Amino acid sequence: MNRFAWFTLAFVSAGCSDFGVQTFNAIPVADITSHETDDTVLAGYTVTIRGSASDPDDQSDELGVRWFLDDEKVCSGADVDDEGVTTCALQVGGSPFEVTLEVFDPDGASDAKSIALLVTPTEAPEATILSPIAEGLYY
Repeated sequence: MNRFAWFTLAFVSAGCSDFGVQTFNAIPVADITSHETDDTVLAGYTVTIRGSASDPDDQSDELGVRWFLDDEKVCSGADVDDEGVTTCALQVGGSPFEVTLEVFDPDGASDAKSIALLVTPTEAPEATILSPIAEGLYY
């Protein structure tokens, strides 16, 4: 092959490659910061779980969050504040459960963090009857 043919082949090959502008979307990071796996919470009480959401590509107010109690979505109105903090208040039942925080960015990338919490039963409630008084006759 002569020089002209090599030059033409090299030029055509370079023109056919796909070196267009490429973008990279970093994956956001989810973390539950208020509790760790196997922490204990009291049955029948409300516990507030706190997490953090961050992404190198997006501001915290651009991130979305989803909280799950086992497989059920909870805290549907939760969002991320300016510091990257998100919270969810959960009513604790009587058995151990898993909490998951999912963080997603506007481009659809996501990350999730899950922890398992143990439940301690609380004392039985006490009741006192204040009215009516015991000396009366009632129908």
